[in-house]
Amino acid sequence: MTFLKKLIIPILCILLLAVVGCEKKKSVNYVTIGTGGVTGVYYPTGGAISRMINKKFEQYKIKATVESTSGSVYNINAVLNGDLQFGVAQSDRQFQAVHGEKEWDLAV
Repeated sequence: MTFLKKLIIPILCILLLAVVGCEKKKSVNYVTIGTGGVTGVYYPTGGAISRMINKKFEQYKIKATVESTSGSVYNINAVLNGDLQFGVAQSDRQFQAVHGEKEWDLAV
């Protein structure tokens, strides 16, 4: 299994589980996926995730859009702040954010 598949599948499952509670509603739920620069790897990855989600619109009532961002750190912070519902990020940056390291050092 490729690295991207290993990354995408768990993240997609988490995203769908997060919004599946809204399944009883018949209204549309909009989800924005933060990616990276349009010339990088994260932007097409987010586009692929968005297309997978949108193909299941009738089942989940979710419309996903992709937003080009500056990458992992921005995406993590934007998700934490509620500016994005989902963001693609490197696993080391996710680890650092969860453990309060680097940019997320709470002692600073």
